[in-house]
Amino acid sequence: MVHLAFRLRYQLPYALALAGLCTSLPIGMVNPSTAASVLVAQQSRPPSAFENPAEIPLAEQTLETREQQLGANHPDLVIDLNRLADLYMSADQHSEAEPLYLRALAIREQALGKDNLDVIDSLNRLVELYEATNRFEEADALRLRAVEIEIHTAEQAL
Repeated sequence: MVHLAFRLRYQLPYALALAGLCTSLPIGMVNPSTAASVLVAQQSRPPSAFENPAEIPLAEQTLETREQQLGANHPDLVIDLNRLADLYMSADQHSEAEPLYLRALAIREQALGKDNLDVIDSLNRLVELYEATNRFEEADALRLRAVEIEIHTAEQAL
């Protein structure tokens, strides 16, 4: 349950977007409890149920189309970059996933600032990749950075 709460905390923006897609509502009009319910349902499925490597060609095409429409560094591309990278991860194609996760992180940092809580989602995705490829020192450094962002954000709230 703690793991689920942790994922809810850091994936709420994703859950809001997903719930918006499921309910056909704009993200700003989605009830956070609905978003949490969608994320809980997603987390209870096995990874193969929502990360099908056969979807990689479609995700690549979607990313290419959205890049042409929005530009190469538009913040809305983060969703598409992460989706494709997640698919690569599910297919154990880590070398394909890493540059996409790094690009998503760079876009978020540029758009939101290096200390924004949304940056933590990108850091966590890279942590998972680094752990999957036995790059534990790099994973630990990113995990530490995520904690520092949380501490900084909490200090600003006081």
